[in-house]
Amino acid sequence: MRMRTSHKASRRLEASHAYFAAGCFLLMTATSCTGLVGYEKIVTTREAVPGAFTVITATCAVDKKVLGGGFHGIGDDTLRVSQQFPQDTSDANGNPVQAWQVGVTNEGASPRPVTAYALCAE
Repeated sequence: MRMRTSHKASRRLEASHAYFAAGCFLLMTATSCTGLVGYEKIVTTREAVPGAFTVITATCAVDKKVLGGGFHGIGDDTLRVSQQFPQDTSDANGNPVQAWQVGVTNEGASPRPVTAYALCAE
């Protein structure tokens, strides 16, 4: 199937190029450059004790926003993940705090390490 574009649309496509490098997506145009600034991955690991609900939070720096996140749990099928979501709240001083939060229950007999990841940028 061949796609047809107008002359105006093809000029716009020629003037913009997308680049992906080191985990950062940038849109380069003839007149401006926008993109992620200060991209970083925050990693927080906690032990999920047997029979308990454990919350693991990977928190961005004060001047950064959470873009996404995830988790990794080591163990057999004994870890049950019941929540994972971006957090947008404030600390005790009223400063904005953004993070990725994961909640797990360890249904096994041994402690299991669980890691939460937050992808942050300005």
